[in-house]
Amino acid sequence: MNTRYNQKEQTLDRVSKWKEIYERISKLSKKEDNNKVNVTLDTDIYKEVSMERRIEIFVSGSTNPNISKEYNKAAVEFGKMIDKKKHNIIFDGMDGLPGIVASQIPNPNDNLEIALTSYFGGIYDIIHRWPYARTNWSFQYQSEVTKAFLDWSDVAVFFKGGIGTLAELFHAIDTKKNREHHKPILILNIQNQWDDLIEILKPLGLSHLYEVMDTPKKVMEYIEKNISINHTYHIAEYSSKMKDDYER
Repeated sequence: MNTRYNQKEQTLDRVSKWKEIYERISKLSKKEDNNKVNVTLDTDIYKEVSMERRIEIFVSGSTNPNISKEYNKAAVEFGKMIDKKKHNIIFDGMDGLPGIVASQIPNPNDNLEIALTSYFGGIYDIIHRWPYARTNWSFQYQSEVTKAFLDWSDVAVFFKGGIGTLAELFHAIDTKKNREHHKPILILNIQNQWDDLIEILKPLGLSHLYEVMDTPKKVMEYIEKNISINHTYHIAEYSSKMKDDYER
């Protein structure tokens, strides 16, 4: 169950939080509306709506979109697969390989989620570039962002990248080794272009903690085959009282 929609989000004030929820709920079909059930959580009244549960995919990779034409092409291909399957993308909002993946969502609704630090200078450019993404910039340190990427996701996919990508990859592997999570870690090594990383990892004896694949298709096939999710989750709808407060 995705609980982030039921939490008091640090980056939104009360009115804008309920506005976001209202906009999401208003797009539900009439059939889904019939499945609403009143529940009480803390001091607020919610209506829970049963919906299809989508896989949360954290995509990491180079901030340079032109690191290689093969990886660029793979990012486009993987993004189109995610759009077709209607899964969610969690990324850093940059123009790099993860950004190419995210840009393949032609009509994003709630498919994109961005995390970055509050001191990041280009935050408003990112918000403008991804107006439909849920953007959380309440983090003070990059290490908190790295942790959030993994906490929020069902699977982590790593395209080739630099020091930032390696930091995220090593964090994912190390915390999995320490049994802090059991999420799949998928490394995309296209045409052996990331063999230097694989050679560094081999002597560590941790190959059971990650998978190495050479095409985006194999990555998606692994995700769909191996990730078990609860196919219903709930979005909190605000009460009529909060609706009145918002409209006022």
